[in-house]
Amino acid sequence: MSETISVYPGYAQKVEARGEYIRRLLQFMSEPEVSFGAMTALLRYGRLFKHVQSPPEWLPKGPMGQCFANSARALMPYVCDKIPPYYYAEGYALEPVHGIYFEHAWLVDAQGHVIDLTWDDSENAVYYGVTFKGKFVLDAMRKTRHFGILGNVQLQNRIFKNHAAFRNVIHQPTLRSKSGRVRQAASSLSFN
Repeated sequence: MSETISVYPGYAQKVEARGEYIRRLLQFMSEPEVSFGAMTALLRYGRLFKHVQSPPEWLPKGPMGQCFANSARALMPYVCDKIPPYYYAEGYALEPVHGIYFEHAWLVDAQGHVIDLTWDDSENAVYYGVTFKGKFVLDAMRKTRHFGILGNVQLQNRIFKNHAAFRNVIHQPTLRSKSGRVRQAASSLSFN
C-alpha cells in the first residue's frame, strides 16, 4: 500500500483535522516569536503531507529518537544528484501509537509521499512540515556538526534572517497539476 488515504474510510478527513490541529498548535507556539522564526516559517511555508509510503528496501529504518540523523544519512548518497529521488523534511508529526505531536524529520519523494525512516507505524501518522534543498542540508550539518535544521541554534540567524533567506533553503516537492503535468513549485534561487 503506497497511499494511506485510500486505505481507511474517513482517513482523509482525519488527516485534514489533525493537520488543522498542528497549524493551530504552530500558531500558538509562534506567538512568542518576536520576528520571523521556525514556527512562523512552518506556518507560512509548511504543508500537510497526506500520503505515506513504506520505505524502499535500500532505505533501512534507523533507531527511534534519531529521526534527524536517520533521514539526513539516507539522503546523503543522492545530495549531488541533479534531480534527487528524495528530499529531507522537518516539521511536526503526530505519532499514532500515543497520539502525541513531535518535532520530526522524514524524507519526501518526488510525488510528495512521506517516507519515515524512524517510526514503525508511519501509515497512521500525520506529517506537517517543509522540505529542504539537499545541498543546504549537507552544508548545514557539515558546518554545525548537528543533525536537524529548524531547531539548530547555529542556523537561526542564517535561515530565519527573513522570509527570503528561508525560501532560499527550502524545496517544495513536485506537484501534479489538474492537467496531470508535473510542475516544480520550488524557488529557483540558491542559498549561499
